[in-house]
Amino acid sequence: MTYYNKTWLQELGFAAPPESWDDFYAVCKAATESAGDTYGYALNTDASNIFAMVVSRGGSVLNKDQSAYTLNTPEMRDAMTFMKKLYDDGYGRKIAEKYGDQTDFGVGKVMFTTSSSSGIPYYGMAVDNSEKPFEWGLYAGPHSTKKPTLNLYGPSVSICQSTPEKELAAWLFLKHYTNTASQTEWVKATNYYPVRKSVKENLTSYLSENPKYAESFDVLLNSEGFSEPPFIGWDEIRDMLNAGFNAILDGADIEKTLIDMETEANDIMESSAP
Repeated sequence: MTYYNKTWLQELGFAAPPESWDDFYAVCKAATESAGDTYGYALNTDASNIFAMVVSRGGSVLNKDQSAYTLNTPEMRDAMTFMKKLYDDGYGRKIAEKYGDQTDFGVGKVMFTTSSSSGIPYYGMAVDNSEKPFEWGLYAGPHSTKKPTLNLYGPSVSICQSTPEKELAAWLFLKHYTNTASQTEWVKATNYYPVRKSVKENLTSYLSENPKYAESFDVLLNSEGFSEPPFIGWDEIRDMLNAGFNAILDGADIEKTLIDMETEANDIMESSAP
């Protein structure tokens, strides 16, 4: 999910947030002052953001039968090249400290950030506590696909092999946890997305009282969602992707870094297989 400063965007002469990556670059450039006090994008090097950038270009991190990781692809190279240029040109900056992107956003220092829907209340507080509150919004972000894309990242829930009684108990819990009523309460407590579309029917009052979450919910319904690989070892690969992205921003060769990461990712997949 991409957060943006709507007031500032309009002051710069843009009627709507950029849908293409080229237009995103142009807005980031316009938002960056020569004195360096403001900038376009808070560079989130998290693996979820990398995955989102790849699928927004029509790519994937897995081959078609999901038997191997594919990290050295045209879409991944394009994403890394784009972000490296944005960073080198000064229009994108690394997040200097935990929640530094929220802080910079709240004081009107950065135009775009990426974050989870669960961050909506915190972004709201950051803006409301600012000396100069402004209007802000959320959208799926730039894309080269026909339809906007979203990374629907979240923890995977599994039933471990055990006794029939324990497996049944786990299944009954998951059935309860994912039903419409439970997922309605999940949304209200966390601002995460539900796993069932039917939940929207129960959220009329909540969406009315929380317009920013309603805005993000519309983004969900109007985007194509993608999930990160649900495989053992993916957490380790996520850390590797984060480190590789940072290395590229710091000057590492893009293609070599991606080749090395692809090799390591598939080594992890092989060693993690049951």
